[in-house]
Amino acid sequence: MRYSSKKGIALLVTLLFVVLILFSLGVGLKHINKASHYVKQEIFLHQTSIILDDILTFIHESDDLNSLNSADMLNEFLETNSFIAFEHSGIIINIRLESARSKFDLNSLVSHENIININRAESLKQYVGKSMVSSSFVDILLDLMTDVKEDNLYKSAIFDEKPDLFRDYIVSYKHFSEAIDFYENSYYDNNIEDIDFKSFLYFYENSQDLYKVDLNYAAAEVWEILLRCDTQRAIELSNDFYYSIESIDLNDDEKNMLSMFNTSIFEPHLNIYLDITKGEYNSKVKFEYSIPDRKESKLVYKI
Repeated sequence: MRYSSKKGIALLVTLLFVVLILFSLGVGLKHINKASHYVKQEIFLHQTSIILDDILTFIHESDDLNSLNSADMLNEFLETNSFIAFEHSGIIINIRLESARSKFDLNSLVSHENIININRAESLKQYVGKSMVSSSFVDILLDLMTDVKEDNLYKSAIFDEKPDLFRDYIVSYKHFSEAIDFYENSYYDNNIEDIDFKSFLYFYENSQDLYKVDLNYAAAEVWEILLRCDTQRAIELSNDFYYSIESIDLNDDEKNMLSMFNTSIFEPHLNIYLDITKGEYNSKVKFEYSIPDRKESKLVYKI
């Protein structure tokens, strides 16, 4: 019995020893795999950086791109080069190009001197009103776009709830979302979720005096804001191509409305999107490119 007991204990110790070895090997392999993953990820990041540098160099030196100097030339270029895809050494690269002036510049509602453009603000109020959203939402936005008021006389109570919010202009969609959250919580109104603001609003510092909507690429929602017209009319206008603002078939009221906004029929600025994939790794890059200046800006990098 004593021999069997010792034999059993020895067997148990051996089993525990084997389990400990397997556990140690498992932990070690886990760390090795994790380290290998990080190494592969670092390699992919480095490759992405090289690809981005090469593409930027090509764009800066491309005579075909940088010689675009008319509305029809830009239109032809985008029609034939709006999407480019290729693969090299196991890396799949997709490039998408579009006009960077197809959206409505939200910050244009307020000037650098903190003067609210009443007509533009009213146009946006009428647009959101179509979705049964109160004009108070636009007042909340105006508060975010005006400087600090010493008398604290704002149009809404957003700064009572969110006192640390940046004010002067709306920096990004995340900043804009603060206004959406406050509106929903204050007015118990979910109708605002029916509006896809991302698809037609533009946010950028100091854009008020520089940004012009390119009417050849303006989204239908933008036409609705510019002219205070119905959806069908806006869709018709967004599907046409124009060689001059005078050539657009507008009635007198629409012409008067359009004159209240900064618009053009040729704005040589592009949004360029890169989607780079290698195996399980993917990175997305977006930037804005000014053809006249041969300069990129607003670089966004996601992995």
